[in-house]
Amino acid sequence: MIGASDREDRSLMLHAALDGELDAAGVIEMDRLLASDPALAQEYARLEALRQAIRTQAPRERAPRPCARVSSQRLEAARRTLVTSRSIHAS
Repeated sequence: MIGASDREDRSLMLHAALDGELDAAGVIEMDRLLASDPALAQEYARLEALRQAIRTQAPRERAPRPCARVSSQRLEAARRTLVTSRSIHAS
């Protein structure tokens, strides 16, 4: 029987796989888990179908101009901070 902690770990790994956040070893492990656990494979398929339905069927709306402008400014500031931080750590 799978304990609560193991079930939570599998759930986290499942969502990381769906988000494309696993490294090569994680992908191999996830493939092994999906092959050996039909319930996990079913949950993976359900969530993937849900993600695909949202991606293709949910209406997309543009953010209001002031919101979009502020978001763009914040993203640019974050990018500059990241570039600066990487430059400092590379030195």
